[in-house]
Amino acid sequence: MELKEICEKQIKKTLREQITKDGMLAYIKLAAKFPQMPYYNLLLILRQYPNARVLCGAGAWRSYKAEIPNDAKKIALLNFSVITDEDGDPSLEAVPVIVFDINEVKVSDRTPAFSNIKLTGKIEDALRNYCDFSVSEDEKCITGQLANSSLSRNEKTIYIRKGLSDKNRDKELLKRFTEYLVIENEAGNENINKYPEETEDYLYMILCAYFGLLDENATVRNSDFFSDNEDEKRKVLFTLSNLAFKSIEQLTNKKMLSFNEIMLCNRFF
Repeated sequence: MELKEICEKQIKKTLREQITKDGMLAYIKLAAKFPQMPYYNLLLILRQYPNARVLCGAGAWRSYKAEIPNDAKKIALLNFSVITDEDGDPSLEAVPVIVFDINEVKVSDRTPAFSNIKLTGKIEDALRNYCDFSVSEDEKCITGQLANSSLSRNEKTIYIRKGLSDKNRDKELLKRFTEYLVIENEAGNENINKYPEETEDYLYMILCAYFGLLDENATVRNSDFFSDNEDEKRKVLFTLSNLAFKSIEQLTNKKMLSFNEIMLCNRFF
């Protein structure tokens, strides 16, 4: 069996066996580690090496002055490349690529330190400066008539309760920003009527995990999403990858290369 077929079977198996109520949290944490990865590669990483930290091809690791032992575990991902047939007609085709995690290589003192792009300030500052949001304390929140926060789409304003801890304040801001982002993307996409309701919950958890705000005892609620409907699962995971990538770029005000862009720039191998 070719490696491409093995990868495609692993994707299907992971969707069925690990995108479940008990397994979704592991996917969410992995998506926060690798926001540039398309969902199908996140599924492959989850299946083959769920504790991955930094992934590169052999050539990239060598350029980073790291040595790859002979027994290093290989991780197979898929890259969609333009293939030209005999008649010269181009088409997209999934091509397997092999990568290694940093846990599998021997780094040197010349190997760079790797880390996710982080905020240069507070989440509140990022919302104001980069996303054109206002944050305001609301009397109804203060007196307990509403939840800890609320969103006004027309005003692009998040109203928030006074007196929350810094962590809980940041989480409420992320929750309302996520709500806004999902609604706006629904409105701007003619091909969909409404994202599945789980999309907002999972995106919020990915952002919390990325910025170190996810509770240690976080859980995923049960949902019809965890049925055997593979197409529905793919749709939600595809949407999550796109929105998480966009959200993190906005909040950090830093351009990130997507997986496909990294491959085109030959920065992965």
